[in-house]
Amino acid sequence: MSNIHNLDFQHEEKIIQLLKSCIDNNDSLFIGKLKATKKNAYRLYKTEIFPIIFEDQPIFGYSLKEKLIGLTCASTKPNEVYDLKESIALGVLTVVDKNYRRQNVGTELRIFMANFLKDIGINKFIYEIHSQNEASIKNSKKIIEKHKAQTNLISTKHEASLNV
Repeated sequence: MSNIHNLDFQHEEKIIQLLKSCIDNNDSLFIGKLKATKKNAYRLYKTEIFPIIFEDQPIFGYSLKEKLIGLTCASTKPNEVYDLKESIALGVLTVVDKNYRRQNVGTELRIFMANFLKDIGINKFIYEIHSQNEASIKNSKKIIEKHKAQTNLISTKHEASLNV
């Protein structure tokens, strides 16, 4: 039996707790560093996760017993909004509780999401990994090599200090 399951609004508090633990751990969720507050975890949920659930987009959790230890989500919405040359998914976000890292939780979630997207006819997914998130970069490369996938660097983000 798989530990991976769909997430919905019933899981809101568990999702917020997971996001809070990732913020507490200074995970690279965004370019800017978030202060470790419950309010930031809630806002992250409301701006990033809530719309995914509300729009019935793919979101999956990884649980051990009753504890949510990881999640992955993406948006296929651009395919409904635009006339695209090929179907895409955007913003594949994967987070894992720090106490369960290096146990293949993130790998399993990413592979599950990739297979799900492929099964529903998605040809490509576009995702970001913070340049200093070495574990996620290595994991992504491992999955790409294992599945003989092709990747292309399509953009870069820069941060400029205005304190000059």
